[in-house]
Amino acid sequence: MNRFVSAALAVVLMVGMAACSEAPVEDLPSPSPSTTKTPREVPDVLGTSASDAKIALIAQGLRPVLRTQDGERWTDEKLAAYAEALSTDPSAGTSVETGTVVEITLNMTESSASEKMKAEAEAKVLETRYTFSCSTRGYGADRKTEEYHSYSAVWSAPNYADIDTCYVRIAGESPSKDTELRAEEQTIANIVSDNGGDASTPASAFANALSLCAKPPFDYPNINARSSRNTQALAQAARTLCPDAPHAALLQEASVRVTIQDGTFVVGQEMEGGTYQTQPGVKDCYWARTTGSGDIIANDFIGFAPTGATVSVFEGEGFEASNCGTWTKIAE
Repeated sequence: MNRFVSAALAVVLMVGMAACSEAPVEDLPSPSPSTTKTPREVPDVLGTSASDAKIALIAQGLRPVLRTQDGERWTDEKLAAYAEALSTDPSAGTSVETGTVVEITLNMTESSASEKMKAEAEAKVLETRYTFSCSTRGYGADRKTEEYHSYSAVWSAPNYADIDTCYVRIAGESPSKDTELRAEEQTIANIVSDNGGDASTPASAFANALSLCAKPPFDYPNINARSSRNTQALAQAARTLCPDAPHAALLQEASVRVTIQDGTFVVGQEMEGGTYQTQPGVKDCYWARTTGSGDIIANDFIGFAPTGATVSVFEGEGFEASNCGTWTKIAE
């Protein structure tokens, strides 16, 4: 009997469970993903480099696209650092969705950026191409020598006023080795030769002009002036190279000043005709004018001339001077 009751209960339970499993279930709406994107504001990147502008936009969750100033797509990323953001589309301050494409118009073309990159690379080379070894007046321990890499750095030196001479090396070498010059350097050497100066070693001619740009010697332009042509030519080259030099007026004077030193000259060939005067206070000075055959036209021995000695010479004559120092051509 008990066995039949247990079986009946089991059947009832099974039927009940089946009935429950077949009962209808109320449908509930399933959650759907949101289609709304977080709004973003286009940052103001005008005037910043293209690289920085991209970084700023990406940080805002936006997609930057670079364009040249003429609307072309910018393709070379390494050149982006040389251009600046000119405008954006959408403009700065506009509210947009995350992932929005923002076009950045730059202030140049890629070819312009390439030229700018090359120019900056050239400037880096020039930063150390020249070495100016500048010495102050004095002897032994009193004479100080310091090195610079530009003539403008020499101008800014605390001891600029005491500097007497500057020797220039190009690319670490003496210019007497005739170092190969860059185009702009050769242009300066050509100015020396075009004005009658010595540019037989172009590197030396250029280095001498550089030296004058840094700081002329104290007695410039009276020094090494046996023939004034080279002095004038170098001064003219230096004036072209460094027109804003603090001693520009001295270079201007030297570029037109006609001087000679002690020696013998053929007037019209090795010196200009005209009237010349020595420095004031000349002592024990001898000069002579001679004919083409060597006869003396006029001469004088000057023991002491407080205001300087004066002589006029003419083309075709010979002129000789001894212990007279620098003669400067003066207006007649």
